[in-house]
Amino acid sequence: MAVGARRAASFPAAIVRSEAALPLGLLAPTVIFLSLLILVPIAQAVLLSFQAADGTFGLDAYKTMFNDTAFAESFRNTILLLIAIVPIQMVLALAMALLIHSRFPGHGLFLYIYAIPLAISDLAAGIVWLSIFTDQGYLNTILTVLGVIKEPMAFLSYENLQWVFTAVVVAESWRATALVLVILLAGLQLIPREYFEAAELFGASRLKRTLIVVLPMLKPSLQSALIIRTIFAFNAFAVVLALAGRQLPVLGYEAYDWYYNNRNNNVAAAFATLILVLTGPRGGARQMTAAAPAIRRRTASRRVVVDRILLYTVAVILALWTLIPIYLVALAAFSERSAIYEFPKPLLPTRFSTDTMSFFVNSTGVLPSVRNSIIVAISTIILGLLIGAPAGYALARFRFPGRDGFQVGVLVSKMFPIAILSIPLAVTFIGLGLYDNLIAVILVHTAMVLPFIVIVTSGVFLAVSRELEEAAQTLGTSRFGAFTRIALPLALPGLAAAAIFSFVTSWNEVFAATILTVRNTTLPAQVLASLNISPLYFRFAGGFFMIIPSLFFIFFMRKYLFNLWGPGR
Repeated sequence: MAVGARRAASFPAAIVRSEAALPLGLLAPTVIFLSLLILVPIAQAVLLSFQAADGTFGLDAYKTMFNDTAFAESFRNTILLLIAIVPIQMVLALAMALLIHSRFPGHGLFLYIYAIPLAISDLAAGIVWLSIFTDQGYLNTILTVLGVIKEPMAFLSYENLQWVFTAVVVAESWRATALVLVILLAGLQLIPREYFEAAELFGASRLKRTLIVVLPMLKPSLQSALIIRTIFAFNAFAVVLALAGRQLPVLGYEAYDWYYNNRNNNVAAAFATLILVLTGPRGGARQMTAAAPAIRRRTASRRVVVDRILLYTVAVILALWTLIPIYLVALAAFSERSAIYEFPKPLLPTRFSTDTMSFFVNSTGVLPSVRNSIIVAISTIILGLLIGAPAGYALARFRFPGRDGFQVGVLVSKMFPIAILSIPLAVTFIGLGLYDNLIAVILVHTAMVLPFIVIVTSGVFLAVSRELEEAAQTLGTSRFGAFTRIALPLALPGLAAAAIFSFVTSWNEVFAATILTVRNTTLPAQVLASLNISPLYFRFAGGFFMIIPSLFFIFFMRKYLFNLWGPGR
C-alpha cells in the first residue's frame, strides 16, 4: 500500500515536471537555430577580421581597411546619410502615425498605402527612384513640362554628387519610413484614448494635443524607432548601388566589394565588424508621462471642419508620396523598350505594352532565378514556422524563468547587420560544401525571419482563448490534441500572415543571396549582378517585378502590422 501511495503521489509530480519542461522544449529549436546562425557567425566574423590570409592573427585586415582609398569616403557618406535620412523618416512616420491613429473615415485604406514600402526591398526601391532621377527620367520630364528647365539635368552624374546624395536620401526615406510608422503606431495603441478625448473636450487643437499629450507619452516608441532606424541606416547598400554605383561608397558596399569582387574574407569581415560596432543593439529607458490640457472650449464646430480638411489634405499628400513612384516605375515597365529613352516622357499610360516586361522575363537567368526565389521563400516559410511557431506558443501560454530574457534576445537578434552574418557563413558553407547552394540561402533567410515569426505567432496565440484549450483538456483531450484541434485552427490567419511576411522578406533579400551564390542565384541577386551592365528597361521591369508581391503582402498583413516589433495592441 505504501509503495502504491508513493507511486500515485509521484505521478502528479511527474506531470508537473513535464509541464515545466514543455516550454523549454518548445523554445529549444529557436535558441539553437539562432545561436548557430547568428551568434556563432558574429564570433566568426570578429575572429576572421583579426586573421591574415595565412591564418596568423594580427591587425593586417584592419590596416588594409583603414588604408583603403574608399574607407574615409565610405565612412563619411554613411554617417551623412544617417544624419539626413533618420530625421526625415521620423517626421514623416510621425505624421502618418498620427493621421492613422485619429481613425478618420478611410484610415484603413491610407494605412495600407503608407505601409506598402515596408515590403519593398532596398534594391527595388533604388530602381524605382532610378526611373525618376535618370537623365530621361520622370523628374526631368515634370520639370520640363513646368518650364523649370529646358534641357534634362544629369542628376546622377559624378559631376552632381550633391544630387546623387539627395536621390539616395529620398529613395531610402521613401522605402523605410513605413518601418518607423509601424513602431510608432504600436506605441500609439498603448496611449489611453481617454487622454485624447479629454484634450478634445477642452478644445485643444490637433497640434496642441500632439505636443501636450502624444509626444511625451510616445517618447519610448520614438526612442525605439530612432535606435532601430539608425541601426538599419548603417546597412544601406542596394539603394546606393542602384542609384549611385561606385560614385557614393558606403560601408555596406565596401564589405560586399571586398568579399565578392576582391575575394578577401578578412578585410570584408573587418568592414562587417566595424558596422557591427557602430550599430550594436542598444536600448533606451522607457518613460511614460502625461500632461492634462487646460484649454477653453470655443468655436469647436468650425475648428472640427478645418481640422478635417487639413487632415485629409495631408493624408492625400502622403499617400501620393508613396504611390506616385510605384505608378511611374509601372509606367516604364509596361511601355515599349524604345520609349524608355524618349524625352519628355508621357505621364499617363498612352501606349501600354508588355515589350519591356517580356524582355526582362525572357532574359538569360531570370526565370531560373525566379524559380530559385520561390523555392527559397517557400522553404523559409516551412522551416521558419516549424521552428518559430512552437516558441511563439510557449511565450503566449507559459510563464517560466528566463521568459523576458528570451523575448529580449529575439528582439535583439533581428538588429544585427546582415553583412556580419553573411560573410562568415559563406566561409563556413564553403567548408561544408553548401556554397552556391540554395540550402545555404534558406538557412540564412530562416534566421532572418525567425525572430519576426516568434513575435507575430506569440501575439496570435495570445489572442486565442486559453479557456477553450483548457475545456478541451478537461474533456480528455491531450495538450497536443487541444493545440492541434483548438489553438492551431483559430491561429491559422495569423500564421498565414507570418508566412506571407517570411515569403516577402526572403523574396526581397539581396545581400546574403549575392554573397552565398554564384550560379544558383535568387531574383534580387540576379538583378544586382547585372545592375551595371543591363539596359535601363531591364532594370525598370525587374524593379517592378520585385515589387508585385509587396502589394499583396501588405494587404494580408495589415491586421498584424502592430505586432511586427512585439505584441502591444
